[in-house]
Amino acid sequence: MVDEEPKYLKKKKSNTSKSKSKSNHKHNYKYVLFICENKPYKGSYCTSCGRIKDIQFFLTEKRGTYYHVLNKDEVYEKFKDLDRIAIENTTQKYIVMEDL
Repeated sequence: MVDEEPKYLKKKKSNTSKSKSKSNHKHNYKYVLFICENKPYKGSYCTSCGRIKDIQFFLTEKRGTYYHVLNKDEVYEKFKDLDRIAIENTTQKYIVMEDL
């Protein structure tokens, strides 16, 4: 019997990870303000699938030689041009696209 090399390697299931498969599109992220429990957080989401990425919990601004943590009114004023999206909690991975 002749040893034949396979045309490709078959994918094996991971024993340690239950991660989802790769997306079938290139993510296109848009910056927005996420509102959770009446607190604003700057972040971005994919306009195709709704995947949330890069939520910033503390927004700072340099004032002289120190940094000032912005309160919610200052965040709203600084990022008034960004869209606002309400989310249930800051640990969720996706937003519901039908709500937009």
